[in-house]
Amino acid sequence: MALIYITKQGYPENSIEFNSQNQTYVSVYTDDVNRQLVFIDEKTSTELYRIPDTTADAVIVLGQGKDSSVRCGNDNQALGDFATVFGNCNIALNGSSSAYPVYPNTIGGGESNYIGSNTCSAYYGGGNTIGGGFNNSMNLSNSAYYNALNTISGGYNNQMICGDGSFIGGGYSNSARQNLTTIGGGLNNVTCGFFSSILGGRNNISGGFSSTIGGGLGNCATSNYSLVGGGYANTASGNYSLIVGGIKNLSTAISSVVVGGECNGVSAGCSTIVGGFKNEIKKNLSFIGGGSSNEISAFFSTIGGGRNNTISSDDATIAGGRANIASGLCSAILGGKANNTASFNEAMIVGSAITADRACTTFVNNLSIKNIPTSSVGLPSGSVWNDLGTLKIV
Repeated sequence: MALIYITKQGYPENSIEFNSQNQTYVSVYTDDVNRQLVFIDEKTSTELYRIPDTTADAVIVLGQGKDSSVRCGNDNQALGDFATVFGNCNIALNGSSSAYPVYPNTIGGGESNYIGSNTCSAYYGGGNTIGGGFNNSMNLSNSAYYNALNTISGGYNNQMICGDGSFIGGGYSNSARQNLTTIGGGLNNVTCGFFSSILGGRNNISGGFSSTIGGGLGNCATSNYSLVGGGYANTASGNYSLIVGGIKNLSTAISSVVVGGECNGVSAGCSTIVGGFKNEIKKNLSFIGGGSSNEISAFFSTIGGGRNNTISSDDATIAGGRANIASGLCSAILGGKANNTASFNEAMIVGSAITADRACTTFVNNLSIKNIPTSSVGLPSGSVWNDLGTLKIV
């Protein structure tokens, strides 16, 4: 026997109506002998009426909402108008909107799934779907925009908290918190930016407008159009920034890029680190290919690789090596170790442990010239040639 609450508008068609009051509490039980449903007034213990038990052999019956459908016998509740609920212990309430039509909500199967009232005061509400799974829920609330056409395909304990047109494919404890977001699956992923996406992985957060995370663990894409492909604990927080993968990389400026590696950081616009460990770029339009603990704090500069190399002046280059310093404008160090252009512009160093002492000069440890011309004929001014063992300059 079940205790239900009915208003006059809730009585079955062609049944007896009460004239004395508009509502009452009614007990309903099944008369299996006569195959009838018997309605009893709880206040007076009086039998009110009987109707044929047409649901005795039915699998799908009318739900509590207007023209709703429910899989009977499994504690499902279709409380919303035109709602559809299958599975076990699932509940679908009504969408609502003060200004526009309301779409019906649907739960296709699974267990303990829930679609709330989806209140929306300005635009469309309802039309939300949970395909199946366990303990998935939509508790949507938005006083200004839409709360319609969201989908959770399946999985466990996934949530739609706010938004319109969002999608969760499956996984465990994923949360969509903004309009038009997508979570493919995974665990504990959160989308909270408009049009943001997470394909999979675990503990990822996509919070920027049109930001994307492919997968991995503990990655964040928090600015507009930012993207993290995968890896671990990477953060892309600059607009249009990109981290392809790796571990604990940071891309915090507009159009900054880290391809991979570990603990690399780009805090300057339009700069790139391909890989390596603990490399850092602090000024715009610069590049580090790889290596370890290399640093650029100047514009338009390049470090190819190596370790502990530093550039502090614009348009400078260190191809590689160790502990080299390019501090002059347009200066360059080919490689080696412990070289320093000493703030001289356009100084070039090829070797090791060399410190420049004037600008526009190339410094080497030792110079060996092969195949020196033996005649000055046709050589431009400043060329070196061999005059029977004596070096001369044209």
